[in-house]
Amino acid sequence: QPTVEGLAHALENAHAAAHDPIPHADRTQPLPLATAQQRLWFLERLQPNSVVYNVPLALRLRGKLDVVQLDAALTALAARHEILRSSFPAIAGQPITVVAEPSAFALAICDLSTMSIESRPDEVEKLLRRDAERTLNLEQGPIWNANLIRLDADDYILSLVVHHIAFDGWSAGVLLRDLSEFYDAALLGRPSTLRPLVVQYPDFAVWERGRRDHEAMLNHIDYWKHTLDGLPPVLDLPTDRPRPATWSGRGAIVNLTIPDETVHGLDALCRQEGVTRFMTLLAAFQAVLHRYTGQTDFAVGTPVAGRSRPELAEMIGFFVNTLALRADITGRPTFRELLRRTRETTLAGFSHQEAHFDRLVEELQPRRDLSRSPLFQVMFILQNMPLPGGEFGGLTLEPVGVDPGVAKFDLTLTAVEWQGELRVSAEYATDLFEHRTIERILTHWQTLLHAALDHPDQRIDTLPLHSPAEALARVQHGRAKSAFAEGPALHEQFASRAAQTPDAIALTCEAHTL
Repeated sequence: QPTVEGLAHALENAHAAAHDPIPHADRTQPLPLATAQQRLWFLERLQPNSVVYNVPLALRLRGKLDVVQLDAALTALAARHEILRSSFPAIAGQPITVVAEPSAFALAICDLSTMSIESRPDEVEKLLRRDAERTLNLEQGPIWNANLIRLDADDYILSLVVHHIAFDGWSAGVLLRDLSEFYDAALLGRPSTLRPLVVQYPDFAVWERGRRDHEAMLNHIDYWKHTLDGLPPVLDLPTDRPRPATWSGRGAIVNLTIPDETVHGLDALCRQEGVTRFMTLLAAFQAVLHRYTGQTDFAVGTPVAGRSRPELAEMIGFFVNTLALRADITGRPTFRELLRRTRETTLAGFSHQEAHFDRLVEELQPRRDLSRSPLFQVMFILQNMPLPGGEFGGLTLEPVGVDPGVAKFDLTLTAVEWQGELRVSAEYATDLFEHRTIERILTHWQTLLHAALDHPDQRIDTLPLHSPAEALARVQHGRAKSAFAEGPALHEQFASRAAQTPDAIALTCEAHTL
């Protein structure tokens, strides 16, 4: 929903763009990486062949697909966006951007149409996971690939994987729009109607580097330094397993669809309180995190598009920035009060979104821990970037969920608005959590959200977490525990067993026994 602050920010950026256009970079000099790109490049050097920052995108295409023209459209897409033809080699230990000349794209095709219908879904999942786990070479390129899976004569899945160094959530909408237009143009034998890009990503990278120490940027940095002063270093979610010494990036995904009645209630409360869906969903997530940890002060990360200037909206690239939004749950607030606090925090944070997260970490210098991310360990995302409305060159288009088997944080909750539905996924670190634990967290979030929408003046520490079915199961479990408690205590049973078999092995850990 629009706000006065948001409108003022947009007008300010439009004025800046008109009077201070992004210049074209000198291509005779080495081209630097943008600030956020450089962080990913160094992370790649620390963990070679990592696939944590691969971004998979799978699309189901139903109808008469012309594979030759799809290949031509992919070629035109790479010709339009220099970032898709870029690689990032090092000179004297520092990365630079090298842009290759346009060339024909070779679309790989995997035909499953002769396979039995029953076995196709498992094979599709296996192929999509294989694509997502394929290493993309940043220094040599290509940094993206595309494969076409043929299920039947009129049924295909297009699997695209792009490295995050060249791609973000907004880029997905740009890619689909441009690819659809190029496919239409190729089918009809006409020129594309897309206007040439005003600037390319390397131009943005040089411009962004030059603004690093501008007064406005320093003011944004000062805001965040003040706002995050004294922030507790970690959000200590209870885990199923001990945290490993080094972050592995292994992960999985749990999915959920929010019922229509909850979505209607969500929109009604948003209108009543003058807030957005993002603010309300985030407030409910903060409430659940508080209930799980007991903490009243913590940060939740959230990405922002980072495309504050109109010429950047049409480009594929890595523009996204990350904000650390600090939750304030002191004083046992009601949900309505928490929502108001979240609104204020969000509006202030978004008005200072140009301070890049990497720069902020440099300034704040939090204690570094190889087992977790600095400032926050949990993220919340509302993905509402408009995607093409279910059509692609005369074909029907539907996104296909891909579980790439990675996690960037302990837990990332993502809500996606798609054709009137609100779909939610939880990406989690499998080193820390069991699948059923994340399912339970998602269910608790949905239950608390639904109750908060009906009773926004109830204190958040009294809102229900458990569905009626789960509450009944807990009562039954409590009865079973009571029955168990009538017998010998656990230590007494252990002592009795040890007396019966004193030479038996009690515990085994790898090669050690006790």
